[in-house]
Amino acid sequence: MPQHSHILVTYATRMESTSDVAEAIGMSLREQGYSADVMPVDEVDSLADYTAVILGSAIRVGAWLPETIRFLETFR
Repeated sequence: MPQHSHILVTYATRMESTSDVAEAIGMSLREQGYSADVMPVDEVDSLADYTAVILGSAIRVGAWLPETIRFLETFR
């Protein structure tokens, strides 16, 4: 049920377009009744409060940004 789901939308970006997409996803989730936080991957300290995570990254030279990989390694 949406009212019990707390979702983290987290991202890494260089030109802010990825953050714009993350904010739009967070807004859409909230409109559907979910609780959603949106923040850069470098600001995430814990996933303990979340039932789901949506992770986004800009792509540079065909790869995710390094901070996205660090996030995955830290919280896998």
